[in-house]
Parts: sequence; C-alpha cells; structure tokens
Amino acid sequence: MRRLFSMVFSLILLGLVVYNVRQVSSLRHEVSDLKSQVAAVRSGHGGKSSDDTSPVSRAMKHVDLAKKYALKGDFKRANKELDRGAEVLQKAGRDVTGPYAQTTEKTERALTEARKSIERLWQKGEKSPKKGKGG
Repeated sequence: MRRLFSMVFSLILLGLVVYNVRQVSSLRHEVSDLKSQVAAVRSGHGGKSSDDTSPVSRAMKHVDLAKKYALKGDFKRANKELDRGAEVLQKAGRDVTGPYAQTTEKTERALTEARKSIERLWQKGEKSPKKGKGG
C-alpha cells in the first residue's frame, strides 16, 4: 500500500513538473514576442522615422532656429522659438517615462542654457548703443 501511494504521489508530482515546464516555456515565448513588439513600436510607428517626429527632435529644431535668429540679432524671434521648444518639451515631459525621460531632461537643460545666453545677449544689446538694424 505504501509503495502504491508513493508511486501515485511521484506520478502526480512528475505531472505537475511537466506542466510547470510547459507553462514556463510558453511564458518565455510570449515574453520574447512582446519584446519584439515593443522594439518595433520604439523604432517607429508604421514606418515613420521616430527621429523626425519625436518631441525631442522637434524641440531641438526650435532651439536651432532660436540660435540662428540670435546670431542674426533677432532676439524676439529667438525667444519665441525657445518658448515653442519649451512647450514641446513640457508636453512631452508629461507623457514621457522610461529611457526618454533622461533625454528630455537633457534637452530641457540645453534649452534653459540657450535661453539664458540669449537673454544675456539681449540685455547687452539693449545696453550698448544701437549701431543699426541687421546682421
């Protein structure tokens, strides 16, 4: 009787182990599928280039325009472009989590530094005698 009980118990235990191994294998397969889907989503939506549509790249375009305007002496337009870049980053910052958050923070810092530089140049331009319009 004891032998029969141990044999039945062993078979049940073996069945549970086999079932567990199959479930783990199924979960691993599902996780790898999900990882590939996440990678596809991160690389771009429907074939669009994520670099062109990302909030960080759009904000950097505004920062580049602001820099261009500031070098020409058009500080009002430069300030407007910086404001637009800041708005884009603030919108994105509300929605961003994970690896993009660090990039967004770096870009916001660069934007803040650019704004400070432009404000200093603007103040210097207002204090110095006007030499004429244009660049």
